[in-house]
Amino acid sequence: MAANAHGFDLVAFGAHPDDVELFAGGTIAKSVAQGMRVAIVDLTRGELGTRGTAETRATEAAAARAILGVEHRENLDLGDGFFEVNEASTSSALSMASSTGLYDGSDNNPEN
Repeated sequence: MAANAHGFDLVAFGAHPDDVELFAGGTIAKSVAQGMRVAIVDLTRGELGTRGTAETRATEAAAARAILGVEHRENLDLGDGFFEVNEASTSSALSMASSTGLYDGSDNNPEN
């Protein structure tokens, strides 16, 4: 599979740091092993979690990025527990997707 203009073949979004690894870690590892360029985007810092602090989660996320061979990881810090699907949060996520080349803004269908 050829990388898009920004270089990523796969961008995985998760609500909290560690969600992507737990639900798609095998797919990500296999994709990297096949030569794909992968990025992870966390929507929140997971600051309301009961098992560790946001700082601990950030350290673990960096370690997971290295172990999996993920080229880029970003956290949008949209506020754990108070995340709403609204114009601001959607715009933030779409902006990140656009910067990876996976979304060009041409589809304005609100159902997508």
